[in-house]
Amino acid sequence: MDAVRNSRNLLPLLTLVTALAAVGCNDTTGLNNWDATPDTVTLYSASRAELSGLQSGFDFTSPRAVIVESVSTAEGFDFVVTDQGGSFLLMPSGALLAQSNRAGLAKVPATDLTSIRQAPSDTAAFEQKVAVPVQPGDFLVVRSRRVSCLLSTASYYAKMQVLAVDPVGGTLRFAYARNPFCSNQSLVPPGS
Repeated sequence: MDAVRNSRNLLPLLTLVTALAAVGCNDTTGLNNWDATPDTVTLYSASRAELSGLQSGFDFTSPRAVIVESVSTAEGFDFVVTDQGGSFLLMPSGALLAQSNRAGLAKVPATDLTSIRQAPSDTAAFEQKVAVPVQPGDFLVVRSRRVSCLLSTASYYAKMQVLAVDPVGGTLRFAYARNPFCSNQSLVPPGS
């Protein structure tokens, strides 16, 4: 009798766990609707000693700008901004670690951010181990490094546009919109 009563007590818990798993990473049911209005960020070149201690990396899992102090902190961001001879580069964190952590950048043709609707399904489209040169007007799709996502690990996807670079000040400004559901490659809200 106790076994039957205990199994009945577990049923609501199992139902809740199943529902959370279904909603967590890939929810398109509207429980977590998202707004694709772009945010704008300015990052500082990690190549310049005078800019040390300023935000030079970006973490798309949070999303937030981060200060990159050393290569050993590469697990806390998806790319870092560097510059060389007036040209700006986005360096995936895996390139700094010399190993793949799935963080990647894919340049894509677009006229504006709204025209980018889906992340590339071909993983080879994402540069993971080399720096990607960028200039104002470039559009990219970002795949974050793998992070914990409820019962598994997965990546987040975002779209971004390089808005401006300042070779004198060592800054790069970009706009981005991120899908808040891990593992979901759509770059527009459900129903858009």
